[in-house]
Amino acid sequence: MKLFLRYQISGTTFLFWMAIFYCGSDAKNLTNLVCNLSLLNDYIISAVALAMPIGILIHQFSVLIKNWVVAKFFNEFSDFPNSELIALLSTKPTEQVKYYFDKVSNLNSFYYVRVDNGFLAPLMAWLIIYFAMQREIHLTWSITAIAISIIALIYIQTIRSELKKYREILNHVHQRKTD
Repeated sequence: MKLFLRYQISGTTFLFWMAIFYCGSDAKNLTNLVCNLSLLNDYIISAVALAMPIGILIHQFSVLIKNWVVAKFFNEFSDFPNSELIALLSTKPTEQVKYYFDKVSNLNSFYYVRVDNGFLAPLMAWLIIYFAMQREIHLTWSITAIAISIIALIYIQTIRSELKKYREILNHVHQRKTD
C-alpha cells in the first residue's frame, strides 16, 4: 500500500507542476494562476487515472539515479542487499535488528519521497512543458519550483547521516554475532 500511495502522490505532484507551468505561462500573479487552474476541472478525473503510471515512471527514474549515481558517491544509499546483514536478519531476527532494518527502510522511503516529489516531478514537468509543448514558463513559477526542490533536497544529507549510523549499528551487531 505504501508504494501505491508513493506512486499516486508522485504522479499527482507531476501533474500539478504540469498545470502550474502550463497555466502559469499566461498568469501575471497567483490570482491569475488560480483562475487559470480552475479551468482544468474537467480534466481532474483523467489526471487521477494518469497519476499512477506517471508516478511509477518517476519513481523508476529516481531508483536509477539513486543506484547508478548517488550510491557511487555515497555508499549508504545503495539498495544492493548486503549479504552479511541479510544473514543477520534471517538467522537471529531480534526486535532490535528488525527495528534498525525498519529505520533504514523508512529513511530510504523519505529519500525517495523527497527526490520524486521535490525534484524529479517538477523537473520533468518543466522539461515537458518547455521543450515538448514549446510553451514559455513564467520565471516566477520556475523559481518557485527551484526553491521547493532545494528545500526538499536539503534534508537528504540528514537522511544520509542517519542511514550511515544505522548501517554501522547493524554491522556492529553482525560482528558481535559472528565473534
